[in-house]
Parts: sequence; C-alpha cells; structure tokens
Amino acid sequence: MTRPENHARNGFLARLVCALPDALTLGRLLLSLTILALILLRVREPGLATILYLVAWTTDIIDGKIARAMGIEGRMGKWDFPVDAFLAWAGAAYLAYLGFIHPGFFWGWTAIWALLAILTRNQAVVMLTEFAGIVACGVGMFSNARMWFWVCVAWIGLMLALDAPRFIAVVRGFIVNAADFILPKRAQR
Repeated sequence: MTRPENHARNGFLARLVCALPDALTLGRLLLSLTILALILLRVREPGLATILYLVAWTTDIIDGKIARAMGIEGRMGKWDFPVDAFLAWAGAAYLAYLGFIHPGFFWGWTAIWALLAILTRNQAVVMLTEFAGIVACGVGMFSNARMWFWVCVAWIGLMLALDAPRFIAVVRGFIVNAADFILPKRAQR
C-alpha cells in the first residue's frame, strides 16, 4: 500500500509532465519572439539565430512526443501549428534582415502566405506556402552562412533519424489535407 504523500507527489509529477508540452510550445513562441528581438536590437549573428531557431524546432518535436505518449492535448495544443508558422516566419524575417533573402521576396511571400491562411484556413495550403519560404531561407543560408546551413541540414537529418515515423505521418496528413482541399468530397446525396 502506498502512502498518501506518495500519491500527492505522483499527482504533482503527473501534472508537471502534462504541463510540459504547453511549456515547450510557449517556449517556442518566446524563442520566435527572441529571434525577432535580434532584428530590433540590430544583432547580426546568423549563428545565434540558427541556434535559437533549431532549439525552438526541437521543442516542437519534444512537445509532440510527450503529448502523444501521454495521450493529452494541453491548453496550448491548438496553438501548436500557428506557433510553428510564426517560428518559420520569424526565421525568414531575420534572414531578410541580414540580407540573406531579398526583402521583396520576404514581404511578398508573407502577404501571400497570410492571405492564403485567411482565405483557405487549410493547414496543407499554409504548410506548402511556408515550405516555399523555408526553401528560400535555405538557399539564402547556403549562399551567405554555409557553415550554419550545414548545421541545419545535420539537425534535420538527426531529427528525421530520431522520429522518421512521425515525419512520415505528418507528410501523409499533409497529402490527405491537400487532396481534400483540391478535390473536396462531394456532398452526400
């Protein structure tokens, strides 16, 4: 038989673990804001921004793994995708600030991305538009900060190796979501 104080500790620990995905999502939002603060503070350090960016994306992977393992969706769960999109935008904004991607491309991409997000409200459309910006960022990093580009590539390889089944599931979900958007199901007669 367990003692009452052990239940209290286990309850506290369970609440703490359940709160961890929300804390990581909030942390990712704060890291995104930190990347944007680098622009306001006129910090021109692609290495620092890359580290912040990769740590933020790592929190995305960890919060999802914990939430799925625990079978929970925290209060911030519904904000996970918008926070991810904001992180992608913050990274692109910083690279535009550095001149790694053309500001005209950045603002045009931002406008198209926001417009499609508002008009379609379709996660696949938003992800596809987001991906175009991420590719542009990769090209900019390769051209201007090659070492940090390769750090990003190594991080992506490591994350894929550690969580390939989840990546495949996300890609499948994207394909289904895109197909539903492109070829809407006909109303049942």
